[in-house]
Amino acid sequence: MTQRSLQRGMSLVELMIGLLLSLLVVAVCGRVYLSTSATTLSGIALARVQEGGRLAVGLLGRDLRGAGDLVCDNSKSPFNLMAERESPFWVSLGEPVRGTVGDGTDTFFAPSLPVGTGPGDRLTGTDALRLWRMRPLRLAVAERVGSDAPLPVTGPELPAPGSPLLVCDFQVASIVRVTAGLAAVGHAAPANCIDHFSAMGGCASVGDAPGAWHRHGTDTAFAVPEQVRWFVAAGTNGSPTLTRAVVIDGVVVTQSPVVGDVDRFELTYLADGAERYVTASQIDAGGWSKVIGARVHLVLRASAGRGAADNVVRPFQQTFQIRSRTP
Repeated sequence: MTQRSLQRGMSLVELMIGLLLSLLVVAVCGRVYLSTSATTLSGIALARVQEGGRLAVGLLGRDLRGAGDLVCDNSKSPFNLMAERESPFWVSLGEPVRGTVGDGTDTFFAPSLPVGTGPGDRLTGTDALRLWRMRPLRLAVAERVGSDAPLPVTGPELPAPGSPLLVCDFQVASIVRVTAGLAAVGHAAPANCIDHFSAMGGCASVGDAPGAWHRHGTDTAFAVPEQVRWFVAAGTNGSPTLTRAVVIDGVVVTQSPVVGDVDRFELTYLADGAERYVTASQIDAGGWSKVIGARVHLVLRASAGRGAADNVVRPFQQTFQIRSRTP
């Protein structure tokens, strides 16, 4: 055998067979890669939807359970002593919870909630919820003083002059406009209708004898009245977004997206003595003070690929009891 015959290369047929086998290996590897990528994207989308849905329902549930909680005694409505007590914003304090199926024409939001398609606007035709809660402050009365004197207080959360404040114990609860800050909480007129605390009827107790005035002591609690709103807004990326806003003294202080990719957001309510949950449109104007529970139904839809068939859809449903309405 010669040297040349020992160095003979591959034939054309062998080369084509090798190339075909290589292409088959590449095709199989590509298919495995695409399948793995699709599974990974679906898993990521599912995890994002699950986490976002649980967070949103949990936060909304916390607000619903605490709606109307007056910190001291839920059986006694607070006397609103502020000069602005008759404004639409403060009048709504009498309804701890109120919802709407809203077509954009409802007017119970004060200040108004913009409806439209711009970022942060409420989307028309979507459910919305307004509720009141009291945010406790780390504040304590240092000593008992006269009813018409500023309350000496200690603590890290001193209210600023001009801010609204709930002042309560288990005898009297009042909402006042703070007229002095720092180490004392002032509550003088004309920012308030009276300059003292009374159990005789709030502003109706003008001119009552000092012997009927109430003096707050070391068992006094303080809280900030907050109106909280939940609604579906247009997100910055165009996705319907469940949004939470906090309004203090008629001013929106925060408005934050909670979860995007909202496919459906529905709320139903249970009134005291009723047997079934109903929509907001089935509750008359005077019936909201009787609502004792709410059911949240949230559906999220997230994309896990290029087509609609690749979307991940997950429903979340939970029922919450409004603790302040329960005996």
